[in-house]
Amino acid sequence: MPESAADCKDIARQLIEDEPGRSIRVIMGGGRQMLKSNVTADEFDPIDKWACYRQDGRDLIADWTRDKSSKNLPYSVVQNNEELSRLDIDNVDYLLGIFANGHIEMDWKRERGPKGQPSLEEMTVTALRILQKSEQGYFLMVEGGMIDFAHHRGHAAQALLETVRFSDAVNATLGMIDTDDTLVIVTSDHTHSMNFNGYSPRGSSVLGIAQKSRYDGVPYTKLSYSTGGPNNIAYTVNKDGRAVRIDPSELNTSDFTYSQQATIISDEAYHGGGDVAVYAIV
Repeated sequence: MPESAADCKDIARQLIEDEPGRSIRVIMGGGRQMLKSNVTADEFDPIDKWACYRQDGRDLIADWTRDKSSKNLPYSVVQNNEELSRLDIDNVDYLLGIFANGHIEMDWKRERGPKGQPSLEEMTVTALRILQKSEQGYFLMVEGGMIDFAHHRGHAAQALLETVRFSDAVNATLGMIDTDDTLVIVTSDHTHSMNFNGYSPRGSSVLGIAQKSRYDGVPYTKLSYSTGGPNNIAYTVNKDGRAVRIDPSELNTSDFTYSQQATIISDEAYHGGGDVAVYAIV
């Protein structure tokens, strides 16, 4: 914690120690290095340098298990695909699934083996199977948080795949519920600055080239960002010392590591100011 927040309780402790966090039945995602002190990396799960790293000697995962055990509540803690697949749903009412030290991995490079991380759909299905045992109903929130993460780094292909994976979770949900008594709401908390550029050939890939600019003759992609990080720089200096736009047709614009060009360069791609839709399925 920074000195300015010395008297504040960090979010991880609020989740484990305070209400409503301590009464939440299903919690799944990343964040091990915020919950447990001095965790180490392994071949599938590095330490997240961008995120917080607990060093106060606390193990909030152990605290969570002690709390549930002291109340004789049926619980389980899982940390990878293998443990999640072996979960005895009938004998678990409280589940803590922590699958990464920091953020959950992007789906395009997620380790799918026994020691890897589950998909958003797999976590959603597991959560529903536990919560649907209750006769009192339930509230489940599922976040496709890596959509935002990919957009901030100006990687449109990654963001679109994460959107598809979020859609998979929604479709799986609809296959497990009765919409006569369950309301499904799908929305977002903000937009991003990714733009769809016009005048591209019908039927061409959304990750491909639109056409050549009528100003500089250099092709432009269907997708670009208003703002971006250094990896989204659109210009280079040619052998004559002139600043020219980088030709995206010479690169694999469909690759997950490709960075779309941005108009304004800063530390990362920023949020947009557009309206977001709220979809209700009833």
